[in-house]
Amino acid sequence: MPRTAVAPSPGPDAEALFAALCGEDGLPCPRCGSLRRYVLADGRLRCASCAYTYHRYTGRWINQSGLDREDWLDILRLFHKGFTVARMGAALGRSYNAVHKALTTLRLAVLAACPASARLMDASGALASFCPAGKPESDAEHCVECRSPVFSIRTAHGADGPRAEVRPVDGLRAREVMGYPLARNMWQTFIYTDRCRGYDALLFSCCRTVRRVLATGVREGFEPVALDESPFWAFTRPWLGRYRAIAPETYPLYLKEIEFRYNRRRRDERAVVAELARLLCALVPNRED
Repeated sequence: MPRTAVAPSPGPDAEALFAALCGEDGLPCPRCGSLRRYVLADGRLRCASCAYTYHRYTGRWINQSGLDREDWLDILRLFHKGFTVARMGAALGRSYNAVHKALTTLRLAVLAACPASARLMDASGALASFCPAGKPESDAEHCVECRSPVFSIRTAHGADGPRAEVRPVDGLRAREVMGYPLARNMWQTFIYTDRCRGYDALLFSCCRTVRRVLATGVREGFEPVALDESPFWAFTRPWLGRYRAIAPETYPLYLKEIEFRYNRRRRDERAVVAELARLLCALVPNRED
């Protein structure tokens, strides 16, 4: 697939940018943290303490694909502009699957930057599964076993305008929120409540079974809730509407992406791309540590 020209933004070239973010010198071993190492003939490093072989990008999000640094920088720029996967693939001359994998990696890096979201990831840095395995015998059984996380949304005014904080609520699950005496609304796969616990809303995404159960008693329509009138939700719906139906298993990635975009909507491209590059160069958290 031929690559089309992607207009560059002023700033450092890709190799220099990512090399600086991942460490030019004094790179510690990603396995044991030792600085004692020696250089192999092919340029890779070998730890003198644990004999682990690595290079500058080992163990970092940027290393979880076959893309080169130029492609990654272009992906960050096009992601900021809001290109779809198909349009981005055409511009880069890459397959749909390759671009989709890269964007999933980028969204995981954004999610991992929030300490409260760490519990949503497994030992490999991927999103942990929350749906019960196998087909339950009844809807009620499904809801009891469901481990879908619940996010809180809180908005406030900052120095550069309204800001949003989107965080998973520790110890709270979707089935519990469904039992609260709160007005609720539903959009695509998302279910969200009226104000609760000092939050503007509680929000989660769940499977079709649970959404059908929820909708059974509200045939006449959902009640308006506070989130429906917020600038954050007015920003969120058009952005998420660009994507294909968001699967409940991956919705935390898109919530954190929207929070990131909303809180940086007034910054220029160069600043946002630089921050995305920094997140992409972070080490993948090891949940077994």
